Amino acid sequence: MQTASPKNIIQLFTIGLVSSIVFAFLEIKALWTLDQIWNKLLTPLGVAAIVVYILFAIAGITVLFLSLWNPTSLRAFAQKMKKLRWLVAFVAIGFVTWIYLFSPWQMTLTMPWTQFIVAAALARLLAWCFVPEQDQPFGWSDLALAFSIFLYPRIVQEVRQYFPAPLLTRGSIAVGFAFQFALLAVLYESVGKTLLAKLIELRSRLEPVRLILAALFLLAPFVYRYSTGPKEFILYFNIRFMVVLIALWFAAYLLCKDSSRLISSESFGVAAGWLVLVSAITRSLLLVVDDPFGLYWSEGNRLYDYSLVFGQDLYNYTGRIPDPYNTPGRYGLWGVLYLWQGLPIWAHRLWNVALLTIPSFVLAWALTKKLSPSFLRQMVFLWVTAFFILLAPLHPPFMIMTVIVALFIFHPSPYVRGASLVAASLYAGISRWTWVFAPGAWGALTDLLLFYPKREGNWFKRLLPTILMAVLGAVPGFLLNIGNFLGYTTGENTTAQQPLLWYRLLPNLTLGPGIVLLILLTTGPLLVLLAYKMSTRQWKLDGFQLLAVWGALIGFFTIGLVISTKIGGGGDLHNLDMYIGTLIVVTMLGLTGQVEGQDVRRWSSSALTMLCLLAILPIYPFTPFHPSAGSHAWLDLPTREDTDKALKVINDAVGNYSELGEVLFMDQRQLLTFGYVKAIPFVPEFEKKYMMDQALASNETYFRPYYQDLADNRFALIVTEPLKVGLKEEGGVFSEENDLWVRWVSAPTLCFYEQIHTDKTVGIELLVPRENPVGCEKYLK
Repeated sequence: MQTASPKNIIQLFTIGLVSSIVFAFLEIKALWTLDQIWNKLLTPLGVAAIVVYILFAIAGITVLFLSLWNPTSLRAFAQKMKKLRWLVAFVAIGFVTWIYLFSPWQMTLTMPWTQFIVAAALARLLAWCFVPEQDQPFGWSDLALAFSIFLYPRIVQEVRQYFPAPLLTRGSIAVGFAFQFALLAVLYESVGKTLLAKLIELRSRLEPVRLILAALFLLAPFVYRYSTGPKEFILYFNIRFMVVLIALWFAAYLLCKDSSRLISSESFGVAAGWLVLVSAITRSLLLVVDDPFGLYWSEGNRLYDYSLVFGQDLYNYTGRIPDPYNTPGRYGLWGVLYLWQGLPIWAHRLWNVALLTIPSFVLAWALTKKLSPSFLRQMVFLWVTAFFILLAPLHPPFMIMTVIVALFIFHPSPYVRGASLVAASLYAGISRWTWVFAPGAWGALTDLLLFYPKREGNWFKRLLPTILMAVLGAVPGFLLNIGNFLGYTTGENTTAQQPLLWYRLLPNLTLGPGIVLLILLTTGPLLVLLAYKMSTRQWKLDGFQLLAVWGALIGFFTIGLVISTKIGGGGDLHNLDMYIGTLIVVTMLGLTGQVEGQDVRRWSSSALTMLCLLAILPIYPFTPFHPSAGSHAWLDLPTREDTDKALKVINDAVGNYSELGEVLFMDQRQLLTFGYVKAIPFVPEFEKKYMMDQALASNETYFRPYYQDLADNRFALIVTEPLKVGLKEEGGVFSEENDLWVRWVSAPTLCFYEQIHTDKTVGIELLVPRENPVGCEKYLK
């Protein structure tokens, strides 16, 4: 294996450095737009502090650039400073400690990218003072020191918040300060070499239990969360990140197979991948709670929906409650738990987490099982899993459909592959009719990329099996949903009647960067790498193969963009699921059998940048650099006292009003599903999510009976979310959806009915008929 060109690595580091400086500049720019206590910051001491800080940062960044492009200019200076290295370290680390923890700027200079740039610059400067003869642009030791200096003041600040006692704060400052010097000695002095040899020897002695110990360290995020509690786990994200970094180091050390090294790139990558996945699952488990109320807009009623396949007897209703969406494949996947009646609500939320994670693991294993060498297979497996769990979390039924195809994607028998495509197509047909063509596309691409090149004969004979695979993967699901397709083309389908909001493709309030920028950020690096491999002939494809690959990707990308503009969408990337699934399938097919003998270190700096970006994207959400590092939906959950109080109010109202007439649970139907409210006669019509779909389509025919029921006082009590009649005509998050909901549901309902109780903490409102509704006749015309 040839050594990579140093120029590639230098260019890669330069791109990373410039990007970090840009992020830091944006933080500093935002700082001046916020209100600051300038009379405190601009005192003589404050001015002196910020001037020295800026000069220090400029000098450090200059050293970083010179280390990359002209290291010889630093070597002579570094040789002179070697005798003073500990004094330089004391002054530099002491100044950073003071500026972040004691100066007038301590509560202002908290921006993560700015702090990290300064920490990296300081680490590089000290590295030159301790090792003037070095020849690397930025090594693992420098990175470890940079993160240590970066986290030190941030962790002390969190200790101040968590333990406000002055003695503990001073203790944490002293311990952190001493740790920086201990780390310097280990990284750059002879004591480090001695320690290195002893640690390598210790690892060989731990061989019988080495992997078990490594697994325990990889579970560190999970253990830390259940040791500290959810609130501390969320809010003190720098301490959490420190725990992860320590676990990363120990796990990488234990997983390293190289007897001459403490940590290898392979062990570091595998450990980082598993820690990201454990962190993601741990974060998801935060919402596995026994709160009886919905955790987000549709969660509660979805739990009710899932019971309609196997839990019809949970409701006091004669006959069968209809599934308005006719999607047993989707509802049955979550609803299988209702076969075991009496399971608490948290068990169903745990099952939801399982459905959002386990299929990603299975899919990644199925798509990477043919990759070699072993390290590549492990890393791609971890990345694909993290991609679907973190970057592009797609609907579990879609993932199940993809798994059915992937499990047999490399099988040599066309009959086995064909049978799996039929099964996937049928499952798509009973889950969501818009998915039915995806299995056919994947079957055709698999045949075309893996088996077509080995066939003999003319082009038609070679392509005929490919066409048959496409038919087997598309026709069964299409036939199951031919009515939906005909209804859509004639405009009779509700989906066809919903307007398209094209502006959501671009930056907007509903989804900050917009659909196009977000999908390009998420999948763009992978597209660039695919194009790079094809253009450099590392992956050789003929005309039919190129047409199929890019035709499928562009086609599904276009379809996904159009669907994402449909009102009610545009809030995430799930409508681009067929494009995302196709991109991953194509990438895995391209990797299989294509990487042997190739050295990625010889790639161009732009390709290496895309590769690094692919690795960084799943890691980023768990770092202090992420804007939401210290927030989570768990923090907004009501207390047990609030939920108990709300349940009592609802039960009392239901008990009283159910004697006067029907009670409609427009929202929070899971209260009936799990027995939080006694089993009163059930009203299946007018469920919130389905009403929203009809409102988005402005379906007057659907709402006419509802308005008549309101006028007739059919319902003695309506349980709903807090309704409001305010419009967002000036724009806002999901403003069009809000306004249609107000027009078709909120305004008419509140015209005929009035509030008797509203609890915004748990998100419920109780309505009863008005004695003398005024001006409501317009809804009956």
